[in-house]
Amino acid sequence: MKKALILMLALILIALPMTCTAESAIRLRYAELAETDHPLTADARYFAQRVEELSGGRITVDIYDNAQLGAEKEAVQATQMGTIDICRATVTLLADFNMPVLNVLGLPYIFVSRDHCWRVLDSEIGDRLRACPEEQGTGLVGLWFAEEGSRNLITVDGPVTTIDQLKGRKIRANNASLMIDVVNAMGASAVPMAYTEVYTSLQSGVIEGLENIPAGYNSSSYYEVAPYYALTRHITSVSMIVMSETSWNRLSEEDREIIRQASKDTEQYARVSAQEFDDKAMQELESKGVKINEVEDLEAWIEACAPVREKYGAGYEDLIADIDAMR
Repeated sequence: MKKALILMLALILIALPMTCTAESAIRLRYAELAETDHPLTADARYFAQRVEELSGGRITVDIYDNAQLGAEKEAVQATQMGTIDICRATVTLLADFNMPVLNVLGLPYIFVSRDHCWRVLDSEIGDRLRACPEEQGTGLVGLWFAEEGSRNLITVDGPVTTIDQLKGRKIRANNASLMIDVVNAMGASAVPMAYTEVYTSLQSGVIEGLENIPAGYNSSSYYEVAPYYALTRHITSVSMIVMSETSWNRLSEEDREIIRQASKDTEQYARVSAQEFDDKAMQELESKGVKINEVEDLEAWIEACAPVREKYGAGYEDLIADIDAMR
């Protein structure tokens, strides 16, 4: 009984909203889905470091990585309610929270390179989309963008070189509507699933593969059960880090400026570190025996995803044209 009470108290403490440990000291909880050695978790640690430096140690950001505070969708919902202060989510998942315009950043083959992606995010387009959560009354405040590189196909049983070879395979997708549609459009059978369930589902045959960035593939050890990696580069994985509007409103203007500056600094750090993590992950995957291959006839993959672009890009044709013009 005593042990159960201690455990309950510990869980309550984790779930508490933004707290003050002294008259002017603040602790913020940051929820991250990825593992401890993932580049996005490194971004979170850098942000926490900058906040501490800029505040003279007065503001502390505690990082809860590896989905300790829940899966991606649940973390966003908890951030809306103010039980989590800060979290990261892919733009395609955030789009389902009354921000459909964010799907444009997640459209298949919308970006031709990492540089192209950051030219867009650095522009007025990026400023406008970063402000979207607050303007749409979602209970969230946009802080900064992170970019993980290209998403590619991971499979258990043999490589995929042509789009026809993907037909009917059970491929995991996250719970974002757009991602489910992309996997289905490529001919696979999408299986929506939380990130934390993927490894065991690959082992048991519930799914036959997934799509992920190199660093995520490597840090999650999926290569142990799914050793084939087809470089489809179908989506450039963009996330937004958001803060609870409830937590934001409790901050003084001085503290908000600290969060804004730390966010800008982290965005600059993230774009450099993402490439470094990408390169390192590809080298490590090769050394671990992963079979990496380019796909044939990339135009066939682009054409297969065209209906998804049309569906989620409807009404945003001018925005898409502006992004295309920045290639």
